[in-house]
Amino acid sequence: MAIVELCGLLVATGLTFVIFDYLFNHKNATIPFASGHIPVLGHLANVRKYVEQGKAHQFFIDLNKKYGPIVRFRFLSEHSIVISDPTAAKVVLSDSTSFPRGNKGHVVAEGMFYNGLFIMPTDEVWKMHRKLLQPGFGPTHLRHAVTAASAVGDELLQLWDTIYDNAQKAGGEARAIINAHLYMSCATLDVLGQVAFSYTFGHVRSLKSHDVEAQALFRAYEVINHALTRRALLPRILWNLAKVGPNDIKSGTAAVLDAVNAIVDSRKKRSDAFQASDTSADFLDRLLSSGKLSDQDILDELVAFFIAGFETTSNTLTTAMMCLAQHPDAMKMIQEEVDSVLGSSLDVNSDDMSRLVVTDAIVKETLRLYPTIPVLRRSCVKESTLVSHKVARGTVVYININSIHHDPQSYPDPQSFQPSRWLKADPAPPGSFIPFGLGVHNCIGQKMALNETKTLLVKLAARYTWKIVPGQALRIVYSVTAGLKDGLFLELEKRSV
Repeated sequence: MAIVELCGLLVATGLTFVIFDYLFNHKNATIPFASGHIPVLGHLANVRKYVEQGKAHQFFIDLNKKYGPIVRFRFLSEHSIVISDPTAAKVVLSDSTSFPRGNKGHVVAEGMFYNGLFIMPTDEVWKMHRKLLQPGFGPTHLRHAVTAASAVGDELLQLWDTIYDNAQKAGGEARAIINAHLYMSCATLDVLGQVAFSYTFGHVRSLKSHDVEAQALFRAYEVINHALTRRALLPRILWNLAKVGPNDIKSGTAAVLDAVNAIVDSRKKRSDAFQASDTSADFLDRLLSSGKLSDQDILDELVAFFIAGFETTSNTLTTAMMCLAQHPDAMKMIQEEVDSVLGSSLDVNSDDMSRLVVTDAIVKETLRLYPTIPVLRRSCVKESTLVSHKVARGTVVYININSIHHDPQSYPDPQSFQPSRWLKADPAPPGSFIPFGLGVHNCIGQKMALNETKTLLVKLAARYTWKIVPGQALRIVYSVTAGLKDGLFLELEKRSV
């Protein structure tokens, strides 16, 4: 009898799924439907191939390239569309009432940072977190970011000088070679510690002694990113089978939690902690003194900010260094600007940011070509129209930032690195340049990240030129964020100025 009941339940479930699938497809019928669909699984098998190669973002790029600016697909019971139209992207990201951020981030971040700001759904709890933390990215902190990045840049230069001098002394075929991805990751972590937590990590200094602490943290981040990417594609029941269940990620989160707990313990011992209402209060001050967050909320925000606060910036810096190495004319442009703005002092302050016009253009062009967040996700909660098609309520909407940034209608010769395009008036149509998102969910730290990136880039370019070590596969790897995560090995050449 039990077997008969089970079979009946399975048949009923299957019929329900088929009916639901039919009705949903009917509502979105005018939107092109991607080939390769398998009953029940949808396009899951297709995207899995991309994920295993670290190219999940390429799945969306290929869909829009083949089917146009709007196309639909399905992951299991999740009916989705991906758009690469700038106008539609602006509509979706600017209208959080019709297209809020759903709870998918909550689901996949279970056991890691459930209540981290950048994955929380659009609700009152998210609003409270955003309102609490926003002042921590005000003018005082933007200036501090430049000061901290300049100091970390000095430490990097001291280390590079040692590497370069040792290679010169060795003579012969000895060369001054660094892994830019590792160095930029250490640098951005150090800046993050100073600005957000008033804490000294000392990861750049640790590179002198080949300390493994920073490398352990980076490995932990990759475990977390790996889990997030795969969890996003699978129902929770399959997490353990895919080795991204709660027990599987403990080893990955341990190093991050240790670092976070060390920061909190250090702050609690201080006698000069600020209150959340103080304009000088940093990110951690606001978390600890708000009185509105539980201990778990604070932990979640710290872990989430660790991931969002350093990796995106380090990825941008690394790809910018690659672009400068590939385009000597751009390297010459930034160095001429540095010589003009900074002179021989190499001191950078917040007043210099508005004068670093060429540097700003180089960073923007890097973010256009290589957005560190290539895809954003929203939920359609009421019937809407996008790219002249009706979109049914309940549809998941993916915004394909990568393809939007490579649209030839917005950017002539979109595959080429042309910083000069940003030196023109109105270089980007609305919705066509969105590396930090748009609307209420735009990146809370985007101005700070840009100031940090520009400061470190000009400090390094002022003293050194670099070229790419031959034989590397310059591969953009996607796991939540996109970057040269396999490393970028550069040969340093000291400037004679």
